[in-house]
Amino acid sequence: MELIYKGEVLEKETRTSGLEKEQRFEIEKYGTGWYKVRATADNGKTKIAWVKAINLSEVLKIPEVTYEPAKPDGENGWYKGEKITVKIETDSPSAKEIHYTLTGANAETGEKVIQGKTASFEITKTGITEIRIWAEDGRGYQSKEANKTIKLDNIKPEISELKLEGTKGETDKNKKTWIISNRRNKSNSK
Repeated sequence: MELIYKGEVLEKETRTSGLEKEQRFEIEKYGTGWYKVRATADNGKTKIAWVKAINLSEVLKIPEVTYEPAKPDGENGWYKGEKITVKIETDSPSAKEIHYTLTGANAETGEKVIQGKTASFEITKTGITEIRIWAEDGRGYQSKEANKTIKLDNIKPEISELKLEGTKGETDKNKKTWIISNRRNKSNSK
């Protein structure tokens, strides 16, 4: 038996005894495509079959990633809310697991494996978090990876010290002094 792809014999199996009718060829290293299988009997008779083979690692798509809220509400791509919900989905028929890792502000140790075609988690710590995502079929085949960056600033600013400079006015009846000007250069004032 011979496995032929694009006119080239890729694998050859010779049997000297037995009437086995089945032969397995591992096509992982060759890829998706139409293969010709040629079987030649001891008497020289040949039979040919065409087989379409799909390499599962090529079928697995990179999972889609969505966020809630959908778009950053701060400047330069920063989110300002308390948290961001991250949802990962794949529509690859052979996908059995979602895998992801988190590094940076929301780092977690190790890889997270979620059974099924969806996963979700929350980003709650201020800073930049890197997410690496991929899908697997449960037999070791995996999709290409996606890398996402989330920037979250959920710390509200606080004023620790306030210092006013300017021209002091008169003190009122409550003994409070009012600032009547805070311009340093009066020649620029209008």
